[in-house]
Amino acid sequence: PPAEPLTPPTPAASPQATPAPPAELAPPTPVTAEAQALYDDAYAQFHRREYAAAEARFAQFLTRFPTTNLADNAQFWIGECRYARGDLRGALDAFLATVDRFPQGNKVPDAMLKAAKCLEALNDTGAARDTYEEITRRFPGSAAAATARERLAASNPAGGR
Repeated sequence: PPAEPLTPPTPAASPQATPAPPAELAPPTPVTAEAQALYDDAYAQFHRREYAAAEARFAQFLTRFPTTNLADNAQFWIGECRYARGDLRGALDAFLATVDRFPQGNKVPDAMLKAAKCLEALNDTGAARDTYEEITRRFPGSAAAATARERLAASNPAGGR
C-alpha cells in the first residue's frame, strides 16, 4: 500500500526521552468531571475567540488526559486555534498530529480536510489535492469527503475555465 501522505516526519528523539506510546494503543480512560470541565473551558475560550488561551488549555488537557475519548478532539482544536490566528504552518502540524496520534479518532476526516486547506493556503496545491483525494477514498460518506470533492472540482481546470 502507498505511504500515508499526511504522516509528518518523526523528530529525532533525545537520548533520555522515552517516546509515549501512540494514544490508540492505550486503553481509553473515562472522561472524568475534571477532564470534561477542562475541555469545556478550552472550548468556551475558543468560541470567545481567545485562541491563544484556548490552545494552552487544550494542550494542558492533552498533557493531563492523553488517553480519553476527547484527546483527539483537543489535538484538533489546537489546530483550529492556530488556524484562526493565521498560523498556517502551526495549524498544519497540529492537524497532522491529530491524524498521526489518533488514527482511529473521530476527528481524522476533519483534521485531514483542514490540513489540506492549510496546504492550499501555503500554495502547496499538489499536496492539498492529494489530501483531498485521500479523504474521498478513506471517508467517502463523510461531510469532509463532500467538501473535499467540492474543492477538487473547483480546482479542476477542465471545469470550463
